[in-house]
Amino acid sequence: MKNCLKLTFEDAFSSVNIGRLVVVIAGSARTADILADALRGQATDERLKS
Repeated sequence: MKNCLKLTFEDAFSSVNIGRLVVVIAGSARTADILADALRGQATDERLKS
């Protein structure tokens, strides 16, 4: 499962970097919750704190 989380982050970052819209639904899964928290200014993952 750890590789799935990494791939999901990489896919989301790649999409944002090329201008694609990324929809994140809080409460739907681990990665989505981490990304939603970061959007609210509550980043808990080091990859999202910069």
